[in-house]
Formats: sequence, C-alpha cells, structure tokens
Amino acid sequence: MGLTIHYQLAATGDEARARELVRQLRQAALDLPFQHVGEMLKALARSNLLRGDAG
Repeated sequence: MGLTIHYQLAATGDEARARELVRQLRQAALDLPFQHVGEMLKALARSNLLRGDAG
C-alpha cells in the first residue's frame, strides 16, 4: 500500500526560480526516510499539471 501526496505551490519569479524551488523540495524529501521519491517532471501546460499529465 502506498501514499500519494498532491499539492499546489505558488511562488514569484521565473521558470528557473521555480525549478530551483522544486529541486530543493525534492532534496528535502530525499533526506527523509521515504522508500521512494520520484524524479522531477515538467508540466507542459497548467491544464496538464492539474490533471497530473506531466512529461
């Protein structure tokens, strides 16, 4: 049995800043005792992101 966490984030800045913030969040997750932390995915559009269809 697994656990999936969905979240919505907001920040100011450009795409590079957003990538850095997500990288930092992912690293924080990796530092915790989770069995698996997935790779970072890029959403092609806001509607894709909301549906979870990232690529």
